[in-house]
Amino acid sequence: MAHPFIAILNRTIAYTKTTMEVILQARLAYKAVVNAVLNELSNAPIHRYEILYYQQKFKRCCNEPSVKKRLCR
Repeated sequence: MAHPFIAILNRTIAYTKTTMEVILQARLAYKAVVNAVLNELSNAPIHRYEILYYQQKFKRCCNEPSVKKRLCR
């Protein structure tokens, strides 16, 4: 019979892997939304400087420490 510590360790590893997969999926979904918004802005009949403004705004948001820790690694 395996040591109880090994069983706990294996469960912890499984939970960690699942958590990391969820975080990865959330980051990919976030990036997909940002790209979709930027594509819509690119297709909209607006001036190029407005598109650049929104792109910079997203980059600033992504550089915020709280957001960066969660999504922009």
